[in-house]
Amino acid sequence: MKKLLTFFAFLCLLSGLNAQIAPNSIAPNFNATDINGNPVNLYEIIESGKPVIMDVSATWCGPCWNYHNSGALEGLYNDYGPNGTNELMVVFIEGDPSTNMDCLMGNSSACPTTQGNWILDTPYPIIDNADIADAYQISYFPTIYLICSNHLVKEVGQLSKAALKSAADACPEPKQGVDFTAIAFDSDYAFGKICGTQSITPSMLMVNSGTDSLKSIVIELKVNGQVAQTLDYTTPIGSFQPSLIEFAPVNVTGATIIKATVKSLNGTALATPIVKQKSYQKAKATATKELTLEFKTDAYGQETYWELLDEQGEVYASGGNELVGPNGANTGTPAVGPGSYGNSQVFTETMEVPANGCYFLHMVDSYGDGMCYQATGYYKLFETSTPTNILAEGGCDFADARNIFGADGIVGTNNLVDEGSMRVFPNPAKDMIRVDFSMKTAADVQITVTNALGQIVRDMGSVAFNAGNNNKTIETANLASGIYVINLRTAEGSVARTFSVKQ
Repeated sequence: MKKLLTFFAFLCLLSGLNAQIAPNSIAPNFNATDINGNPVNLYEIIESGKPVIMDVSATWCGPCWNYHNSGALEGLYNDYGPNGTNELMVVFIEGDPSTNMDCLMGNSSACPTTQGNWILDTPYPIIDNADIADAYQISYFPTIYLICSNHLVKEVGQLSKAALKSAADACPEPKQGVDFTAIAFDSDYAFGKICGTQSITPSMLMVNSGTDSLKSIVIELKVNGQVAQTLDYTTPIGSFQPSLIEFAPVNVTGATIIKATVKSLNGTALATPIVKQKSYQKAKATATKELTLEFKTDAYGQETYWELLDEQGEVYASGGNELVGPNGANTGTPAVGPGSYGNSQVFTETMEVPANGCYFLHMVDSYGDGMCYQATGYYKLFETSTPTNILAEGGCDFADARNIFGADGIVGTNNLVDEGSMRVFPNPAKDMIRVDFSMKTAADVQITVTNALGQIVRDMGSVAFNAGNNNKTIETANLASGIYVINLRTAEGSVARTFSVKQ
């Protein structure tokens, strides 16, 4: 965890782990120039029918050098690349932003960490571009990818020439006629649990796996078994082209199953419909104000920071190393700063939620490996009066964890805004929204709008309203498409509603 050189060795040697980009994801395209000045465009290559073997390495990485010198990629390129049968392509990506041509050329006086001359006798393109490694979410070197003509990517590992050829030969060919492959069904909602009522925009990532163009796809969307919408997608999709199909937002409350069923392709009903679904649980809730956060640090307690905040981004409690702070994930091991916790110790913190609503326990680990290095750490948030009601928990392998939970029926909340009266429309919005609400008595109301990350994007300040029915119009024309929360806060409490913007 903790020394830079040790970290480099760690990245190099972990050949048993998976890179972060999921198998069968759509491969990010790149349009780059190799070290000889030749353009390389990934999609142009794969769309010509040639799969690509891509080696993402670093010049200081010993295992990368060993694989480079095995001759597997060189032999593959010479036999089956443009120098041979021209049925595939091999590309080398130098993925460390700190390297340069001296490192690639093996000039150890200018680049002491280089393993040797990577250019000598290498026939395939070498691209020195760390942005490509970032796009593929590389978590260790070397990572060897296979990218097929259907635009899907998967890691194949450090295979022999023959095994790489077999993997490339297994890339699918377009099926004759009309066909469709649903790769993933997801949404723009970042959490697996639902607090209150949330507006969710489902989406389906798919590939046209047939030879014919897809001109019409009819998909039925159900929410908890009830038909919510039927989408007739009519944007043409060419053979082996990917597409992200978005549905209209749906409002969901509590445990929810959203199911998409592909009913027909190009006007022909499918004998066996294609079904994809995504499930959400109901978020845990507290009925008491006072909560306790208990956690055990790992061997580097100074890497931990936490905060309790609401949907509007207002922080009610926080702790840990101030040098880390809420934005300190994946920044490395910091110095021991103000608020730092000790190593491998158990701590408890108490805090209060002020009113009913949705809240987040935001846990940050600056190194990005959670609280379990050289010691098994953990965290759990629970009602102080009922420790068995655990609202959030975790511990290992996180960098920036946002745990959502609710507060319902808290005794003593006396919000001046009638919660049942609050309405936001249109939803989804484009240019503006109007919020209607009823006040129990005249009072000043603080009105804010936050995005899905809890950042305030509109602050209307404190506005005086009379008792009875009221409304306020808020401009949304320059807000990006996505989910937002509007919050009405008085001295007695707050009421919030989610809405979406669709530009």
